[in-house]
Amino acid sequence: MENTKKGQYLLLETFVGIMDTAVTIISIIVTIISIRESHRIHKQQKSNRAAQR
Repeated sequence: MENTKKGQYLLLETFVGIMDTAVTIISIIVTIISIRESHRIHKQQKSNRAAQR
């Protein structure tokens, strides 16, 4: 019975580790996309200001 509990615990621990890694990777991707979008908007605003002057 203890082996079953250990097996379930290891399976749960592995699953949580995989999910943690997946969430971290998704977070990094979202952050990179957000930075690129922010840079693109900022770049457009700069060029618009220069064109208005």
